[in-house]
Amino acid sequence: MDHIDRDILSEIQSGFPLCARPYAAIGAKVGLTES
Repeated sequence: MDHIDRDILSEIQSGFPLCARPYAAIGAKVGLTES
């Protein structure tokens, strides 16, 4: 597991965003795109 995976998991564990595009919101927080 690399640092990007850890960052994504940390964001998900701290609270999954309740919005129309939650994966885009998580990606924006860790510096990635939705895809």
